[in-house]
Amino acid sequence: MKILGLDPGILNFGYVKVFATQDKLKVLEFATLSPPSFQSYSEKLFWLYQKLNQIVENFKPDFLVCEEYLPRVNPESSAKLAQAQALVHLLSANFKIPLKTFHPSTWRSLITGNTTGNFDFLKERLKLFVPDEPLDKMDEHSLSALGLCLCLALRLRLV
Repeated sequence: MKILGLDPGILNFGYVKVFATQDKLKVLEFATLSPPSFQSYSEKLFWLYQKLNQIVENFKPDFLVCEEYLPRVNPESSAKLAQAQALVHLLSANFKIPLKTFHPSTWRSLITGNTTGNFDFLKERLKLFVPDEPLDKMDEHSLSALGLCLCLALRLRLV
């Protein structure tokens, strides 16, 4: 099964493409998308949507998995995060690909045993499931996207 994991954000939108078999996750590609800083907010959203569209068209995933919108103290950043996540919902509807969302504490606790913790600990725990993958080259956004993929794969009993 091909899974596209997405960690939404306007300035940094992480993704990872994985292939899940009966007992293994294989990372095929990962990156963090960052729109040009000179673009207006609307242009950044459109830029992200175009890039995500290309990724989905080329990869043709069987499933999308995304971090749930988490309201924050700052209403402006909360709204922007919700709009970035809305792009994933648009992709799901446009390409008719099932989408599963996970609350940050849900997927983190499944992988690390707690809802907080730093990314070094997350990376250490992910290595247990994907020991041959280049996790040291991933930033926190693509690591989060991989964590979401692993969470979905575990829930679907693929690994």
